[in-house]
Amino acid sequence: MANTTTVAATALRQFVFFDVHPVKDIHDLASSPEIFKNASEISTIVSSSAGLLAADIHGSVHILNKEFVSKTSWVAHMGGRVMHMAERKGVLVTIGEEDAVRGSLLKIWDLEKMDPRTQAPVLLRSSKIQPSNKPHPVSCFALSSTLSFLAIGLADGTVLLYRHLDQSLSSASSLTALPKTRTIHESSPEPITGLGFRELPSPTNADAKDNNLHLFIVTTNSVYLYHVSGKGSGGSSVLLDDIGCGLGCAVMDWRAEKIVLARDEAVYAYGLQGREPPYAYEGYKSSIHTHLNYVIVVSPPTTVATTSSAARKLGTQAAGGDSDASRVTVFDMENKVVGYTGMFAEGIKGVISEWGNIYILTNGGQLTRLAEKSIRVCRQAGYFDHASYLAKRYKRHEDYLRVMIEDAGKYGEALTYLRHLGAVAAESNLARYGRAMLDNLPEETTQLLIDLCTISGPLTIPEAEDTSPQQSSTPAASAPSYLSYLALSRAPAAEDKADESKADEEEDLTEPQETQPSAPTPSKEKRPSPTLYFAHFVDHPSYFVRFLESVAARRWGQSLSSLPSSLPNVSSDEDEDSEKRNQAAVWNTLLELYLDGGSPEQQDKALKVLTSDSLPCDKTHALILCSSYSYTRGLVILWEKLGMYEDVLRFWMDKHNASPSESSASTEVVQALVRYGPTHPHLYELVLRFLTSTPELLTRHQADVEKILEHIEKERTIPPLGVVQILSRNGVASVGLVKNWLMGRIKEAREEVQTDQQLINSYRLETNAKLKQVAELEDPMHAKVFSVTRCSQCSGQLDLPSVHFMCNHSYHQRCLLDHETECPLCVRQHGVIQEIRRNNERMADQHELFLADVQDNGFKAVASGFGKGVLNITRLDDVAV
Repeated sequence: MANTTTVAATALRQFVFFDVHPVKDIHDLASSPEIFKNASEISTIVSSSAGLLAADIHGSVHILNKEFVSKTSWVAHMGGRVMHMAERKGVLVTIGEEDAVRGSLLKIWDLEKMDPRTQAPVLLRSSKIQPSNKPHPVSCFALSSTLSFLAIGLADGTVLLYRHLDQSLSSASSLTALPKTRTIHESSPEPITGLGFRELPSPTNADAKDNNLHLFIVTTNSVYLYHVSGKGSGGSSVLLDDIGCGLGCAVMDWRAEKIVLARDEAVYAYGLQGREPPYAYEGYKSSIHTHLNYVIVVSPPTTVATTSSAARKLGTQAAGGDSDASRVTVFDMENKVVGYTGMFAEGIKGVISEWGNIYILTNGGQLTRLAEKSIRVCRQAGYFDHASYLAKRYKRHEDYLRVMIEDAGKYGEALTYLRHLGAVAAESNLARYGRAMLDNLPEETTQLLIDLCTISGPLTIPEAEDTSPQQSSTPAASAPSYLSYLALSRAPAAEDKADESKADEEEDLTEPQETQPSAPTPSKEKRPSPTLYFAHFVDHPSYFVRFLESVAARRWGQSLSSLPSSLPNVSSDEDEDSEKRNQAAVWNTLLELYLDGGSPEQQDKALKVLTSDSLPCDKTHALILCSSYSYTRGLVILWEKLGMYEDVLRFWMDKHNASPSESSASTEVVQALVRYGPTHPHLYELVLRFLTSTPELLTRHQADVEKILEHIEKERTIPPLGVVQILSRNGVASVGLVKNWLMGRIKEAREEVQTDQQLINSYRLETNAKLKQVAELEDPMHAKVFSVTRCSQCSGQLDLPSVHFMCNHSYHQRCLLDHETECPLCVRQHGVIQEIRRNNERMADQHELFLADVQDNGFKAVASGFGKGVLNITRLDDVAV
C-alpha cells in the first residue's frame, strides 16, 4: 500500500569531513592513472573482493590494484561492451552486449580460478537474457550477498528473478545451465530504474524480527517491495510509494536495509514499512552512490525552478555533456549532516567506494580521492567521547581504539571492545596497541591474548569486563547532538537545537544504537600466531611465561607435566608446517625465559624442557641458549641428544684444566666414558691421553687407566704400538704401569709370528712340490708311468679300455662322458681357483671398494690385496691353462 503521508524534510547542516587528494599514475606523477585517461571508454566501475573492477566499451574487464594498475584483464564480451557488473564471494556477474548476439548476454565468472589456456577467469555460465520475442535493454540489476538470487530490471518495466543461483553454479552443468527465470514485476511503460535486495537482518538491524529477503523495485514513478524468500514469499510486488526516480538515482544503503532515492526536491529512504522522513536537498540530481554510512549525490549546478518533471525520468545520467560542471555532495543521513561538497568542472564519469576512500572520476579522466576525517575533527577538538561514539557506531575499529587508548586512556573499555571484535580484527589492533595495554592492564590483556591464540571462534566476554556503552563512549541522551559541540560552523539557533533534539529522540526510537561491535558470524576462525605478540611482553617476563605456557597447553596440549592440563583446541584450518614453527618458537622462548629467571624453580623447568622428547624445542637454539647462560647441565644433555659425545668429554676436560685441584671434572670424564665408550670406541684413546697427561690425574685414576687398557686389549680398539706411543709422549706414565700388559701383548705377538712362520714353511714345501711336478710334466724326456689300478670315478678295478690323465687320475672309458678331455676331479678344483682369480680381477678395477677397505682396516687391507695379487694381478687371459 502506498505511503502518501506528507512528512517534513529534515534540514542538513554542512561540515568538512573529507580531505581532497588528486590521484596520479604510479609511473607518471604529472598525470592521472593510465587506465582512466580515456574515461569516455569506461562503461562501468565496481568494487570487489579481488580489487577494483573497470569495464570498457570494447567488452574488456580489468582488475585494478591500489595503484590503479591493471593486474588482470580479459575480454568478457567479444565485439561488444559491458553494461553492468557485480561481484559476490569471488564470483563476477557481467551483463553486456556482443555483435553476434541479439539482446543482452549474462555471463558469470570465477575470479579465484584462472583458465591456463586464456589466462582469464574461468567462465562458469553464459546465457542470453530474453524473456520475450522483443528484447529490451537491461536498465539495472541486483545480486544478493549470498549469491542466491539475481534480479534483472528491463527498460520495459519487467523484473526477472533467478532463484538458487549459487546452487546451480556449484553443479558441473553446461555453460548455459541457469535457473529458470521468473517474471516477478511488470510496470509497462515505466522502465525499471533501481533494484536492491534488503538482506537478511543482523542482530543490530532495526527490523531484526523480519528474517526474510525482500527486493526493492524502483521505476520512474513508483517504489515497490517484493517478498523474495521466507514465509509468505512468491506473491505480487507491493506498492510502497507513488514517486520514483531516474536511472542511477536509487541505491541501497550501507547496511542493505533501505533503498535511498535521489529526487530533485529531496533525498528519500524506504524501508519495509514504507517511506521514512526525507532529507531536504533541492537541486537536479544525476546519480546517487553509497560509501560506508555516507550517501553520495552527483548533480550539475542547475536551478530547481527551471527543471521540468520530464527531466526526472529515465536517462537523467545523459543530461549534460563533458563540459558540464558537476557537484558532488556527501551526506551522513543518520546524523543529518553534509560531510563534503565539491565542484568538478569536467563533469562526473563515476563515483567509486573502495579501500576506505571515495574516488571521483571525471569525464576528462582525472581521479580524485576523498579521505574521511570526521572522527579526526572530533579528536582535534578534544571531544573524545563523540569521536569514540562515531567510530563505534560505524565500526571504525582502528579509530575507536586510537581514541580510547591514545586520547582517552580508557584501556578497560578498549579491552572489552577488542574481545567483541573477534580474532581477525583484534589481531591487527593488538599488534599495534598490545604493549600499551600490557603496561596498564597486564592481567586482563594477557588473558585476552591467550584466548585470542587458543580459541577458534568468538571470544567469551567476562562479566567483569562487560561495560555498558552508556558509561563509556555514547554521549548522554539528554545532551544536544554531538555535532553541535564542534566549533566548525555557526552556533545553531534555539529553534535548530529543538529540532535537533527532537530528531535525535525520533532516531533513538526508530533505530536502536549499536552498543558493541558484532563478532564475525563464522563459527571457526583461523587463530593468529602467538609470535605476533612476543615483542609486547618485553617488560613483562612473568606474564610472558604465563602467556606462552597457557598457549602451549590449550592450543597444542603441551606442558611440562607428564599429562596435558587440558585437551588441545585443534583447528583444521591451520597449516601444519606453520603450527610446527609456532610450537618451536613458543618453547624456544620459554626456555630462554626459564634460563633468564635464574630461580631454582625456573632452572628445573628448563631442565624438563631439555630432557623432554615430546616438546618441540629446537636443540641447536637451545644449545646456544645454554652456552650463553652457562647452564652446564643443559649443555651436557643437549650434547648427548645430538650425539656429540666427544664434546661432552672435552667439556669436562677443559673444566678440569681450568681447576686442576677439583676431582669432580675428571670423574665426570670417566663416567662419561663408561656411558658412551661401548658404542664409540674412539673415545678410549681420548680419555687415555687425558688421564696420562699429568701425574696428579694418573695417580688419581690409575685403576681407571688399567681398566681402559684391559678394554683396549679385549676389544682390540688400539694396536699395542699406538698405546705405547700414547703413553710415551710425555714422562708421566712409567713402564711399570703397563709392564704386565706389554708382556702379554709381546707373548701373543711371538706366538702369532711362530704360527705365521709355520704356515710359511708349509706353503713353501707345497710350492716346491708343485713346481717339481710342473717341471716333470714339461720335460719331454721324462717318461710318465701310470701305476693306478683303480678307477677314480667308480673305484673299480681298471680294465681296458681305460683313460689316464697327467694328474695321476685314471678312469674306465665308460665312466667318462663322451668327448670329455679333462679330469673330472681336477676340473672342479681348477674352476674354484679360476673363479677366485676372476673375483680378484674384478676387485682390481673397483678402486672405491679397495680404498674404503683401506680406510677401515689400514695396512691389513693393503697386505691382503697384495697377497691376493690385486695390486699386480696377472690376467687369466694371459695364463695358459
